[in-house]
Amino acid sequence: CVDWSAAQAGYYKTEYPWANLDMNYCRNPTGLERPFCLTEEGSQEDCDVIPCNVNVCWDRGPTNYGKRSPTKRFYYVGEKVTYTCNDGYTLAYGSPREVR
Repeated sequence: CVDWSAAQAGYYKTEYPWANLDMNYCRNPTGLERPFCLTEEGSQEDCDVIPCNVNVCWDRGPTNYGKRSPTKRFYYVGEKVTYTCNDGYTLAYGSPREVR
């Protein structure tokens, strides 16, 4: 993320002076669903900030023999997470292929 005063931030600091747009901290001046920061390309990147008063699932930590995508601190209820086994590993027989 880049500083909110960077050229990529455009009009944010002048349009939203009340939003405390300091450094490159995650903020939500426009009222989107999630806080964001700005990238060097000028696009918005969602931040992994735990929301208040919303039911979420905490991340269970890193996998032993694979990886998950996306990797975040929490997931919204119903959000899809994909697990992939490392080479040579497979899911145990009878393991659920999809968990809700």
